[in-house]
Amino acid sequence: MPTQNLTVYFIEKVPEDILQGLGWVKMDYNIAQRLQIPVKYTEVITILNPEPYCCPIQPEDKLLWIKPNYQSHYYIHPPEIRGKNKKFLLHIKGENIALYTQYSLTTEAIVQNDYHFY
Repeated sequence: MPTQNLTVYFIEKVPEDILQGLGWVKMDYNIAQRLQIPVKYTEVITILNPEPYCCPIQPEDKLLWIKPNYQSHYYIHPPEIRGKNKKFLLHIKGENIALYTQYSLTTEAIVQNDYHFY
């Protein structure tokens, strides 16, 4: 089956740890719609730093306790869609699906992300 209508989906490189960055997966748009594969990440993701202070106390003047390398937010940018890729053929819900993935993505990242590619 020709895959001329490819759509890019961004997934976590390490499942459940977005701070490790994102990778990309391309698949046929019509198949993704039919299988109801959600689009989780589409742009720069901003994550609030959950631990800005070096001590677990709540001092009056918190500025004295803020970590020296404190960042109020982390920004995770989707990767550029270029370079080497890998092709996977998956059998999902009775269909053979072709996925083209960023070369650095592991098989674990593909099958354990929220896209449920298994």
